[in-house]
Amino acid sequence: MQTTNAEVFEILGNSGAATLKFTLSSQNTNQVNEVGIFRLDANNQVNGFAPGNSGFAQAALKKGEVIFSALADNLLAGVSLTRNLQFGAGERLGFYFISNGTADAALAKNDFSNVFFSINQANNGNDYLQVNQDNGIFNLAWEQGDDNSFDDLNMTVKLQNTPLSLQNLIGNFQGQQEGELINLETFTGRDVKATLTLKREAAFENFVGFYKVENTQGTITDPFTGAKLNPSDGAAYAELAIRLREPGIELGVNNLTTLTVEKTFQGGYLYAPFLIANGNPNNLNGNFSQVYSPFIQGNSDKSDHIRLLADNVFGFEDLSSGGDNDFNDIIIQANFTVV
Repeated sequence: MQTTNAEVFEILGNSGAATLKFTLSSQNTNQVNEVGIFRLDANNQVNGFAPGNSGFAQAALKKGEVIFSALADNLLAGVSLTRNLQFGAGERLGFYFISNGTADAALAKNDFSNVFFSINQANNGNDYLQVNQDNGIFNLAWEQGDDNSFDDLNMTVKLQNTPLSLQNLIGNFQGQQEGELINLETFTGRDVKATLTLKREAAFENFVGFYKVENTQGTITDPFTGAKLNPSDGAAYAELAIRLREPGIELGVNNLTTLTVEKTFQGGYLYAPFLIANGNPNNLNGNFSQVYSPFIQGNSDKSDHIRLLADNVFGFEDLSSGGDNDFNDIIIQANFTVV
């Protein structure tokens, strides 16, 4: 792996796959920022859009993949926040950084004003990333403002010689658009035990659960009518998702505490998380406006309420329209064992 003067990374070799390990080193900001990666062609373009073109940001995010977000507090202090992703030999990779936002939200609103790239030409010539290499480990230091400290989010990238673990495989597609899902489709006929660690910093008594979805767009089917609903169906979708929730997987934790529980998922399915803000399935009284899933069009406020913090680690925001955007109202870290 090498980097060019344009701060584009290239996976060396002519064949095979390479695994890159991304690790959050530190952050120094009161905002929750997101960093991701996208593929470029040999001309440093994405779908024909060159850096600096008006359509480049949208094209890059649509082709991109979230690596992780960095919380502004220390609620996950001591937890190694990593993602392991595979890329093909010869692929060229660029990075993006979103200040106090997400790629999902930027694409939903068609607003890329807070999106910055590793390629200066895409930033009107401004530099928001410094890259250093030490013994095969690349350090990426991001700047979100204008103080030139380059300490707002620091991360490392290392080429791994080991295959993806079970945790990495389950989390491998979570960086795709609205992809904060648990993918157990390859374990048909097996039970998958999940050790779930919950943390909370919120006044609301929130409820988190999971429901099966038929595809990465979130489609679900009413078992009584046979009608298929999508997130764009709004309250009807939220109501059905709650009705289809996985029995026995009802999650909550006391404020400023940590709780670890074990739950069992049925293999062979794709699971989406949902949050009920300051409520639970028994006290909604027909009002599903505080039910939030990864699918922005299904949320009453059309806002992003779930962030990817690492492989199989999700942070939830419980306030409407983003609220304080701290995404630590509930944090769930999952570790899986196939039984």
